Amino acid sequence: MRSIGYIFIYYFLFTAIASCSSHYYLNKSDIKYIPYKGNEVLVFQSDKNRIDTIFLTGTSSFNGCNDPLAFFPNKCDGIRINCTKSDPNYDRHLEEKTLVELVATQSGETHISFDITLKGSWFYNIESYSLAEYDKIPNSVLTIGNTVYRDVKIFEANNDAKQYKERSNYSERFYWSASKGFLGLDRRDEKWRLIGIYNP
Repeated sequence: MRSIGYIFIYYFLFTAIASCSSHYYLNKSDIKYIPYKGNEVLVFQSDKNRIDTIFLTGTSSFNGCNDPLAFFPNKCDGIRINCTKSDPNYDRHLEEKTLVELVATQSGETHISFDITLKGSWFYNIESYSLAEYDKIPNSVLTIGNTVYRDVKIFEANNDAKQYKERSNYSERFYWSASKGFLGLDRRDEKWRLIGIYNP
C-alpha cells in the first residue's frame, strides 16, 4: 500500500509541475493572414526578363516557444507555409524552406514573419511583426501587367538589414498582398514581380 501511496504522490507532483507550463493558441481569425492553401506554384518575372518559381509544399505546425532548457516548456502554436525556392546565392533550388509563418506568443499577440528570397535576391530582415503592427502598415496599390492589387503591404529593409546592402543580392523591399501573398521584391538593379499563381 505504501508503494501505491508513493506512486500517487509522484503522479500528483508531476501533474502539478507540468501544469505550470502554458499553451498559447492561434485564433481562427489569425489564419486569414496566410492567403495560401499550401500547394500553389508562384511564378515571377524580373525586369531583366528572368523567370523564377516558388513551389509551395504544404503547411506544418511547430512550437514557437523557444526555451530548450525548460523542463516543461510552454507551447506556442505556430503554422508555416513550406516551399521549395531558389537559393539567393547559387543557381539551384532549396527544399524544406519557409515563405511565411504565424506564431502565438507568450505576450498574447500573434506574430507574422517572412522568409523572402528569389533568384539572386534576399530580403535580409529577420524581425517578426505583431498582427497589430502588420495592420498598421498602410495599404498601397501595385499594378503588375493588367492586374491591380489594392491591398499591398510594402516592407522596407530595416537598419539591421542594411548592414548587408553592399552584397549583390541585397533587396531593398518586398511587396505582400493581403489577399494574394508575395508579389515581388526590389533589388537595387533588378525588380521581380508575380506573373502567375497556379494550383496543380
